[in-house]
Amino acid sequence: MEVNFNNAKFSTDYSFASARSIVRTLSDAFSKQYCDTKGAIRYAAKATAGRCLYCGQPLYSLKSQIPVFSNMIHYDHIFPASKFNLFEVGNVALACETCNLAKSNRLPMEYYDMRTTEGGPLFIYERDEFEAFLNDMIKPYVDKWPNHYKASFETLDDIQLKEKLTELLYNPVSLEAANTRYNHEHSVNWTTWELVIKKAYDTYTPLTAKDVEGRIGYTNELFEEIFGHDVLIEDCKINELKAFTDKLLLSKYDSKNEIQKYRMLLKILTEVLNESLMQGQLDDFYKKIPTYSKINKNK
Repeated sequence: MEVNFNNAKFSTDYSFASARSIVRTLSDAFSKQYCDTKGAIRYAAKATAGRCLYCGQPLYSLKSQIPVFSNMIHYDHIFPASKFNLFEVGNVALACETCNLAKSNRLPMEYYDMRTTEGGPLFIYERDEFEAFLNDMIKPYVDKWPNHYKASFETLDDIQLKEKLTELLYNPVSLEAANTRYNHEHSVNWTTWELVIKKAYDTYTPLTAKDVEGRIGYTNELFEEIFGHDVLIEDCKINELKAFTDKLLLSKYDSKNEIQKYRMLLKILTEVLNESLMQGQLDDFYKKIPTYSKINKNK
């Protein structure tokens, strides 16, 4: 659908939070259709070597070139979406949960100064050095979307807000895209992952099923990293699936709890593939997926 602002009402009847949520929704919808969202994440991870941009906490490590992500990882809009900014290369940073929530819709240097005042740990301690690092990191975004970046520093009344929305985000934009995340929902294998999630909720308690669902994003990202973004899981050969499952578990080998949860996900995936897509080709496949003790033994 096209976004039409001709009949839109932006008035003091809206609370600040409501107006901010409108801008955030439109910015996210725009980003998913016109920005390199996956490239933004890769760029962010490389820029800070897997650390939180603000406090410096490591958020993933590299083992055998496979990224091992922490459950605490967030993707932060360096310049906030609530100020018209986009989920685009150069405006996305890895952030720990604490920093992302505390930063809220603050500008990056504003949040840096707040952390300095509070005496919290910092990714880069010298203010001038951090600002120079930040300016270098955001350059691709500033060059590509200069008007969005400049809008971060503007204070707008209701009429100006409407004009700025129309100027920056009218393209047209499908609002449906605003309700999905940046990762596995866009995968060609999302239909398969939906079947996995359904089977998890049909088979286990809601808490256990939620554990499985929460691990699909990383599993799918690793699959796409190995095979590409347009390969269907059911088109893989069995030995390719075996290599993939081994890599997935090896990337988690330092946590027995994580391996058990990923094995649970792989068990359900095996069942879904066997029943719906591969028609018995994976009989006994799950039994060959290594356990924590087998992986440790081989280490």
